[in-house]
Amino acid sequence: MRTLLSALFLVAVSAPAFAFHGPADVKATDAGLGKLGLSSPDKAQVMSLRNLGDARHKASRHKELIGDLDKAMRIMLNSGS
Repeated sequence: MRTLLSALFLVAVSAPAFAFHGPADVKATDAGLGKLGLSSPDKAQVMSLRNLGDARHKASRHKELIGDLDKAMRIMLNSGS
């Protein structure tokens, strides 16, 4: 499980080099959420950041999208089992 989350985190951190793959990061966040037993507040915060990132992708605000999904993945790494 840690390996999967580490891989997801590395994808998010390296995202500036691949700024236009927001949908892939959103899917990776969704996959992590489905496999982790996060607390309700953490899950709500991750979902909020994921939705904000998706909206920013649709608005072509890619630099902000990367920050949102990076925060979401950090929460999952720190809170996940």
